[in-house]
Amino acid sequence: MNTQNNYEYHKLLKFLYFEGYADSYEEAQYVLEELNCDGVLEYLIDEGYSDTFEDAVVIMENMSEEWRQSIVEANAGPSTPVKIDPEMGVVPNLGAGRVKNVRPKGTAALPGV
Repeated sequence: MNTQNNYEYHKLLKFLYFEGYADSYEEAQYVLEELNCDGVLEYLIDEGYSDTFEDAVVIMENMSEEWRQSIVEANAGPSTPVKIDPEMGVVPNLGAGRVKNVRPKGTAALPGV
């Protein structure tokens, strides 16, 4: 959402204006910046809680402060992706894991190896 030329960005600004979250397009930009200053809005989209930014705004409006704070804390510090584990809550998402035993294919050789 960092690109202001993004169609979704402008669509969300119009949503904020027409739904009464802001009195002008410029104010909608400020409101959007405030809403996503801690990354919660994009987190809701990325983790599948919402399919659209508009729905994510509605979810944020109704979410508990504890849930919001857990997302903010999990995303604080170094940029580490997170996921929700049903038993452990918000945990780091390491993806497929670590790469091991990487070797060049075919006749490629590394110098000095």
